[in-house]
Amino acid sequence: MGFPVPSAEIQKLKSSMPNPNTFRDVLCQIPENEFDWITRLWLSEGIPYAFRQTPALFEAMREWLGEHLDIDPKCITMIGSGRIGFSMGNDFGRKFGATSDLDLSIISDGLYGRLKGDVLRWMQDYDCKRPESKWKRRHAEENYKGFLRSLKVGFIDHYKLPFVERYPVAQLVENKLSTVGDNLRRCGDMPEFTKVSGRVYRNFGAFERQMKINLSYNKDRLEGISALPEVAVAKE
Repeated sequence: MGFPVPSAEIQKLKSSMPNPNTFRDVLCQIPENEFDWITRLWLSEGIPYAFRQTPALFEAMREWLGEHLDIDPKCITMIGSGRIGFSMGNDFGRKFGATSDLDLSIISDGLYGRLKGDVLRWMQDYDCKRPESKWKRRHAEENYKGFLRSLKVGFIDHYKLPFVERYPVAQLVENKLSTVGDNLRRCGDMPEFTKVSGRVYRNFGAFERQMKINLSYNKDRLEGISALPEVAVAKE
């Protein structure tokens, strides 16, 4: 039995960093089973746009971060505008620039399990009204509900936890991401960015499932837009 033949639409993507209008058109036309191909080939693999001038720096960053988080560097990837060159969010098509984050996805069952321990401890502290749980008081209830949802599907946003000793894994992840950002800013060939952010996934299945949800959301939203603003369009 042969492998599936790619649709004519997805074969219009000739570059790892396509024009946003081209990407939008392809996304709105391909069958849903090809969303996984988009996720792997364009949104999570290869040299990211932000490191196109310094690809070895991206690998050096992954190796350092993997060593300090005790995970395989291959389990660290970049998504978002830093990966493909333009935003995939509500401002779809906005070119990567000085106001953009470097968004890392960290896929590790071990790190996820350790971080989940922090989350469950914080949720218990919140229920018991411990003072440590009141970090970002305005968002505590929202974060609590967010953790209930994200744990079901296999990811954790560590930054929603307090960065204090009681939650050491969240503190560790934030410290290392902040250090990565500081070190990258010292590299002359690195483009400007705001910060290095991250999300920890239980496994690649959870990562690809969430990316597929994001693509489906974008497809539904973009189908009603005839063209993206010219100012947002990056070169092929």
